[in-house]
Amino acid sequence: MTRRVNYADNIFYLNLILKQVSSALKLSVDSELARDKIMEDLRFLDRASAAIFNSLAGNHQLIERVEHLNSLAKLNRHLVAALEDVLGGRLPGAAALEGEREALGRMRQARLAAQSAIRDAVAAQRLAAGDEEHMVSEEEFKFLLASEEETEEKD
Repeated sequence: MTRRVNYADNIFYLNLILKQVSSALKLSVDSELARDKIMEDLRFLDRASAAIFNSLAGNHQLIERVEHLNSLAKLNRHLVAALEDVLGGRLPGAAALEGEREALGRMRQARLAAQSAIRDAVAAQRLAAGDEEHMVSEEEFKFLLASEEETEEKD
């Protein structure tokens, strides 16, 4: 039995988690209290967005694929921005994650690479859609040639 994936809801859910993490990072919460939960959420966001992209990358026939890829790209941009704010120490909660800089840097790099892969997938999808729009079927081609030959015979 095939499994139906609701990409829009999945990406929306990840955006909600990211907003919660971003809000938490704006607080000066005790690092012992917040570090594990924030890191767990960031790791989850990283893994889940990668899994969604892998699923979308393998599903070329999905009707709303480009829209889902664009939504995923937006999520990745916001996640990269949050990671950069933490790595740059621009948020009060960044102090709680000081010992996680290496892991956060790897997540940032993975999300940047994903951004590039998403852009490539969207471009390839649009290029393929453009090629399909301009394809002429064999019957249309015969009709066009027949019409051209009839016009030449009349001249």
